[in-house]
Amino acid sequence: MLHAAEEFMTLVNKETFTLFQTEINSLQQKLVSLNTFYKI
Repeated sequence: MLHAAEEFMTLVNKETFTLFQTEINSLQQKLVSLNTFYKI
């Protein structure tokens, strides 16, 4: 039972981490486009 719970938590953490990375990537893209916009 404990092993299944550990596997579940690992899976959840991976999902959360992937979502977090996606958020960071989109934020970085927005910052880059803002920088480009203001340099013009």
